[in-house]
Amino acid sequence: GYLVEAELGRGGMSRVYRVSRVGSSRSPGAKGDLALKALRPGWKTDSQALAMFQNEIRVWRRLSHPHIVPLVDWGQAGQFVFLVM
Repeated sequence: GYLVEAELGRGGMSRVYRVSRVGSSRSPGAKGDLALKALRPGWKTDSQALAMFQNEIRVWRRLSHPHIVPLVDWGQAGQFVFLVM
């Protein structure tokens, strides 16, 4: 449901991309700039890394504050586990 426009950054476990919406998501009303953070494919087979990424999603879903970027979507597409903010 997202079109990757550019890579914004990368770290040891993930990469962050600027994306635009091309389909539905868990928050269809979310508008504006979106960033997609994807766990790098090799890390998906690392159960500890995958658990850390899933925990980040669980914690982020409960946060709501004007100074925290909202979590818009999360899931898996092929070999990528991702979250969208």
